[in-house]
Amino acid sequence: IFILIIGLIVFGVYALISKVDDCKTIPAQEMNIGGHKNLAYHYHSDLRIIINDVEQTIPADIGISSGVMRPLHTHDSSGEVHAEGTCPREFVIGDFFKIWNKTFNESCVFEYCSDKGNLTMKVNGNQVYSMDKYIIRDGEDVLIEYKK
Repeated sequence: IFILIIGLIVFGVYALISKVDDCKTIPAQEMNIGGHKNLAYHYHSDLRIIINDVEQTIPADIGISSGVMRPLHTHDSSGEVHAEGTCPREFVIGDFFKIWNKTFNESCVFEYCSDKGNLTMKVNGNQVYSMDKYIIRDGEDVLIEYKK
Protein backbone atom coordinates (compact mmCIF):
# COMPACT_ATOMS: atom_id res chain seq x y z
CA ILE A 1 0.00 0.00 0.00
CA PHE A 2 2.86 2.37 0.82
CA ILE A 3 4.34 1.85 -2.67
CA LEU A 4 0.92 2.49 -4.22
CA ILE A 5 0.56 5.78 -2.31
CA ILE A 6 4.07 6.91 -3.34
CA GLY A 7 3.25 5.95 -6.94
CA LEU A 8 0.06 8.04 -6.90
CA ILE A 9 1.92 11.02 -5.45
CA VAL A 10 4.65 10.80 -8.10
CA PHE A 11 2.03 10.46 -10.85
CA GLY A 12 0.10 13.48 -9.51
CA VAL A 13 3.22 15.66 -9.39
CA TYR A 14 4.20 14.56 -12.90
CA ALA A 15 0.71 15.33 -14.25
CA LEU A 16 0.78 18.78 -12.65
CA ILE A 17 4.25 19.59 -14.01
CA SER A 18 3.40 18.40 -17.53
CA LYS A 19 0.23 20.55 -17.54
CA VAL A 20 2.29 23.63 -16.61
CA ASP A 21 4.83 22.75 -19.32
CA ASP A 22 1.99 22.44 -21.86
CA CYS A 23 0.76 25.87 -20.84
CA LYS A 24 4.19 27.31 -21.56
CA THR A 25 4.84 25.51 -24.85
CA ILE A 26 1.59 24.73 -26.67
CA PRO A 27 0.95 27.11 -29.60
CA ALA A 28 -1.43 29.93 -28.64
CA GLN A 29 -3.85 29.04 -31.44
CA GLU A 30 -4.20 25.52 -29.96
CA MET A 31 -4.51 26.59 -26.32
CA ASN A 32 -7.88 26.73 -24.58
CA ILE A 33 -7.83 28.66 -21.29
CA GLY A 34 -11.51 27.81 -20.85
CA GLY A 35 -12.60 31.16 -19.40
CA HIS A 36 -11.70 33.77 -16.83
CA LYS A 37 -11.05 31.43 -13.86
CA ASN A 38 -7.71 30.46 -12.30
CA LEU A 39 -5.73 32.98 -14.33
CA ALA A 40 -2.07 33.62 -13.58
CA TYR A 41 -2.20 36.87 -15.58
CA HIS A 42 -4.65 39.12 -17.43
CA TYR A 43 -3.57 42.19 -19.33
CA HIS A 44 -4.58 44.26 -22.34
CA SER A 45 -3.02 45.95 -25.36
CA ASP A 46 -4.76 48.17 -27.87
CA LEU A 47 -4.33 47.25 -31.53
CA ARG A 48 -5.04 49.50 -34.50
CA ILE A 49 -4.54 48.52 -38.12
CA ILE A 50 -4.65 51.20 -40.81
CA ILE A 51 -4.60 50.24 -44.49
CA ASN A 52 -4.20 53.09 -47.00
CA ASP A 53 -5.48 55.61 -44.42
CA VAL A 54 -8.56 53.50 -43.55
CA GLU A 55 -8.76 52.08 -40.04
CA GLN A 56 -9.66 48.40 -40.08
CA THR A 57 -12.15 46.88 -37.65
CA ILE A 58 -10.73 44.34 -35.21
CA PRO A 59 -13.77 42.05 -34.82
CA ALA A 60 -15.33 41.05 -31.52
CA ASP A 61 -14.77 37.51 -30.25
CA ILE A 62 -11.53 36.71 -32.07
CA GLY A 63 -10.28 33.64 -30.21
CA ILE A 64 -13.64 32.94 -28.58
CA SER A 65 -16.08 30.28 -29.71
CA SER A 66 -18.38 27.77 -28.07
CA GLY A 67 -16.43 26.23 -25.18
CA VAL A 68 -13.10 27.71 -26.32
CA MET A 69 -11.20 30.81 -25.26
CA ARG A 70 -7.71 31.35 -26.64
CA PRO A 71 -5.15 33.16 -24.47
CA LEU A 72 -5.21 36.13 -26.87
CA HIS A 73 -8.72 37.27 -27.75
CA THR A 74 -11.13 40.17 -28.14
CA HIS A 75 -14.49 40.72 -26.50
CA ASP A 76 -15.61 43.63 -28.66
CA SER A 77 -14.51 45.56 -31.75
CA SER A 78 -12.62 48.28 -29.83
CA GLY A 79 -9.21 46.81 -30.74
CA GLU A 80 -8.48 45.83 -27.16
CA VAL A 81 -6.60 42.51 -27.19
CA HIS A 82 -6.85 40.51 -23.99
CA ALA A 83 -3.91 38.31 -22.97
CA GLU A 84 -4.84 35.77 -20.32
CA GLY A 85 -3.52 32.46 -19.15
CA THR A 86 -3.22 29.89 -16.43
CA CYS A 87 0.58 30.07 -16.26
CA PRO A 88 3.04 32.93 -16.75
CA ARG A 89 3.89 33.22 -20.44
CA GLU A 90 4.80 35.79 -23.05
CA PHE A 91 2.99 36.01 -26.36
CA VAL A 92 3.99 37.76 -29.56
CA ILE A 93 1.56 39.75 -31.64
CA GLY A 94 1.96 37.16 -34.40
CA ASP A 95 0.21 34.69 -32.07
CA PHE A 96 -2.88 36.91 -32.11
CA PHE A 97 -2.90 36.98 -35.92
CA LYS A 98 -2.58 33.17 -36.04
CA ILE A 99 -5.58 32.87 -33.72
CA TRP A 100 -7.42 35.34 -35.97
CA ASN A 101 -6.31 33.31 -39.01
CA LYS A 102 -4.91 36.43 -40.69
CA THR A 103 -1.48 37.11 -42.20
CA PHE A 104 0.98 39.31 -40.35
CA ASN A 105 4.76 39.21 -40.65
CA GLU A 106 7.68 41.50 -41.48
CA SER A 107 6.41 41.79 -45.08
CA CYS A 108 2.59 41.63 -44.99
CA VAL A 109 -0.52 42.52 -43.05
CA PHE A 110 -3.55 40.70 -44.42
CA GLU A 111 -2.99 40.66 -48.21
CA TYR A 112 -1.07 43.96 -48.21
CA CYS A 113 2.67 43.40 -48.64
CA SER A 114 5.71 45.64 -48.56
CA ASP A 115 6.69 44.77 -52.15
CA LYS A 116 3.80 47.04 -53.22
CA GLY A 117 3.78 49.57 -50.37
CA ASN A 118 5.19 50.54 -46.98
CA LEU A 119 4.44 48.44 -43.88
CA THR A 120 5.28 49.84 -40.44
CA MET A 121 4.56 48.97 -36.84
CA LYS A 122 4.73 51.33 -33.89
CA VAL A 123 4.33 50.56 -30.20
CA ASN A 124 3.51 53.55 -28.02
CA GLY A 125 4.62 55.75 -30.94
CA ASN A 126 8.03 54.08 -31.37
CA GLN A 127 8.99 52.21 -34.55
CA VAL A 128 9.31 48.43 -34.06
CA TYR A 129 11.07 46.21 -36.58
CA SER A 130 10.41 42.79 -35.07
CA MET A 131 6.80 42.96 -36.33
CA ASP A 132 5.05 39.60 -35.70
CA LYS A 133 7.75 38.56 -33.20
CA TYR A 134 7.10 41.55 -30.93
CA ILE A 135 6.19 40.49 -27.37
CA ILE A 136 3.00 42.27 -26.40
CA ARG A 137 2.79 43.84 -22.95
CA ASP A 138 0.13 45.36 -20.73
CA GLY A 139 -1.11 48.81 -21.65
CA GLU A 140 0.66 49.11 -24.98
CA ASP A 141 -0.75 50.88 -28.01
CA VAL A 142 0.15 48.94 -31.15
CA LEU A 143 -0.29 50.53 -34.57
CA ILE A 144 0.23 48.54 -37.75
CA GLU A 145 0.04 50.68 -40.87
CA TYR A 146 0.27 49.92 -44.56
CA LYS A 147 0.40 52.61 -47.26
CA LYS A 148 0.62 52.04 -50.98
